[in-house]
Amino acid sequence: MNENIQLELPKGVVRIIPLLGGKLLIARKISGNVKPGDIVAGLKKIGITEGLLNDSIELLQRENIFEMPVACAFYHDEPPQFKVHFGRQFSEDDYLRMVNGEEIPFIKQDLQVLANQKLVSIVKPFRTVLRYPDGHIAEKAVLQEAYDLRIFNGANVRSKNNVILSQIEGSAFVSKWGKVYVFPILTVRGLGEIHGKLDDQYGVHVLEDIHSYSNLELPSSVFVTGMIHSSFIKVKGYVQALEGIDNSKKIENSRIIAGKSVLTPHIKRYRITAGEDVLVNEIITQSLIISHRNVVARIVDESEIRVQNKLIADEIRAGSQVYLGPSFLKNQTYNHWVVANQKAEKQLNRKEYALEELKDRFEREKQVLIQYFTRLKESGQKNILMDATMMRLYDQLKESFNALQKQTDEYETLMKNYLTIGIIMAYYARENRMTEDPQIRVYGKIAKGVMISSSGKSVKLTKSLENVTIRLDRASGELRIISHNNKDVAAVPV
Repeated sequence: MNENIQLELPKGVVRIIPLLGGKLLIARKISGNVKPGDIVAGLKKIGITEGLLNDSIELLQRENIFEMPVACAFYHDEPPQFKVHFGRQFSEDDYLRMVNGEEIPFIKQDLQVLANQKLVSIVKPFRTVLRYPDGHIAEKAVLQEAYDLRIFNGANVRSKNNVILSQIEGSAFVSKWGKVYVFPILTVRGLGEIHGKLDDQYGVHVLEDIHSYSNLELPSSVFVTGMIHSSFIKVKGYVQALEGIDNSKKIENSRIIAGKSVLTPHIKRYRITAGEDVLVNEIITQSLIISHRNVVARIVDESEIRVQNKLIADEIRAGSQVYLGPSFLKNQTYNHWVVANQKAEKQLNRKEYALEELKDRFEREKQVLIQYFTRLKESGQKNILMDATMMRLYDQLKESFNALQKQTDEYETLMKNYLTIGIIMAYYARENRMTEDPQIRVYGKIAKGVMISSSGKSVKLTKSLENVTIRLDRASGELRIISHNNKDVAAVPV
């Protein structure tokens, strides 16, 4: 960010002025009364999410203060950048083929790995960077000793030099937190209520259907050659059902929660949450879809779509609602890491205080022993090593030293835990950082009456549109239409 930007806030106007090549951002009040929350929301809309100076932002609501710094660059430890040697990455061309109704490939074989197979290798090492308020970084130093690649070891993998290797044959995936997992695959003919709750350390390939009332919670992926019916499924990896996902029995608890993507021809009357994509080459109907990346479907019908990045479809029918952007998505796992980070920081601070007290006590006891020893020498006393008082002081000093050593070891463990949590959160933040405005891309028709909500407003289309992109402009908070028939740009018709 190198140019001034004017923020139109609900009750005032603020100009954002970048200094030092964007390392420091100054907010200058132009008019009206501004609230800290509105300033933060305005900054986030224009992509300023790093290094916010909340205490300074608070001061801008005072009548006698007109200009304050609101964000600055800061040094930050950056996790490695990985090259993944298994799996399948879907491109924009793949998305377009799905929108046109082409079958989605069965990804089970793409995720299958052998024992001792290279899964992940480091492209860029752990390093310290200068992170600017707009998110871009400048590399400053490579970190050699502070971190260990084993931070990203999940189940059944091992690290060697700059790679992570599989220890077993099985199905692999990389979580949104950068951890690499491999689990053996259990192949079954079908699953149903009769099997009870399945919760074990493997992935599952179901040759036929997952029948109604099934309950499946796994740390890996689920691959279904048939259909998923009215069941509860929660996995850390992928869910793919080759013949569809259908809650025809309208069972309230029917839900799919996947840490990675959900892939299937059609979704009917289901609630689905995916850490990455939801990919459908036929229809999503009467369903709630929550995706932390993209949703792709040929047809969206009478459904609610909450998507962070993109909704790509051929047709969006009346009765559908689209909630566009990250503000409509909750990430309980991220909140868990935030709480863990805060707890680790508090433990570290308490341990630092305890260490300071022990160091002070050790120094005091050391000085007492030295002074006593000096007095004995000055008195000319012989056999001072046998002096009872001196032995008591020495034992006391030794006890304090051992306590200090123990506390130091515990502090080192706490520090490693704190750094680990921080680098995992940094990986997640980097991989999920918004690089472009959230948007809806419709190749065919989006019907009159479709509701579209962004962080700033909700609109209901007053006319049908064809071959358009509806983009959330994060700088202004406005929803904009780009017609690909005539390349016009306009506000969304409400």
